Amino acid sequence: MAISNTSEPEKQLIIDKIHEMQPTYAQIERVCRLVVEENPFDVYSNQATIIQAIGLLVDRSVQKGVSEMLIPEFEKTIHSFDSQFVIRPLDADLANQFGNMFTSLLHALEQMNDEELEKYTADIDTADMTSFQDKLENKAKFSKDKQAHAMRSRTEISVLQRIAKKLGYTKYNKLKKKVMYLYFRICDNYPADTYKADFRFERLLEYLYAQLPLHIREQFDESLEHLSGVIFDTAYDCYIFNE
Repeated sequence: MAISNTSEPEKQLIIDKIHEMQPTYAQIERVCRLVVEENPFDVYSNQATIIQAIGLLVDRSVQKGVSEMLIPEFEKTIHSFDSQFVIRPLDADLANQFGNMFTSLLHALEQMNDEELEKYTADIDTADMTSFQDKLENKAKFSKDKQAHAMRSRTEISVLQRIAKKLGYTKYNKLKKKVMYLYFRICDNYPADTYKADFRFERLLEYLYAQLPLHIREQFDESLEHLSGVIFDTAYDCYIFNE
């Protein structure tokens, strides 16, 4: 087996670059088979989150001395998948609504200054990775109904944001970072050891909805559900509900 001399900072840069590409599980599996030439589930668990799977894939590629092949292969794979991705008119209309909503919300949240963001650096640095189902059930301890809602809502929003990105709405990840900081603000007022996850979720949802311009709330009936999806997608990336 080849041993790479890739340093830890170099490895983290590879992980970050791949994560920025927002690969799907299918794309990660394909690259794993092509680059490290192993069954993906021998490299990472089928319960791994996207970021966990990327990290473990990078680790294995470093061990085999093929890490330099990862980014080019992901670029080729994602381009190939995107070229086959057909947007139906109804999907495009809904994605445009979603793009307008989250762009308006992001503009409203620009009020958060750098000093406040820095306040929560320690919370971000200590966040650990876990599978989405494990987070919902065992770490955050959401109710059964909310767990089912989270799984459905997050899946729907991941598809919708992908279409919105192809339509030119490119700041979705920036919104998730804002949601992360807002969640820490919510936890300041409603500590996790006192208030249940369902309650804190509702407070965060209410706050985000209140920031939407009135015309967005009146125009788009799906706004609340879309915001729920954004929150759960942020939790999926292990930004929030890491208690």
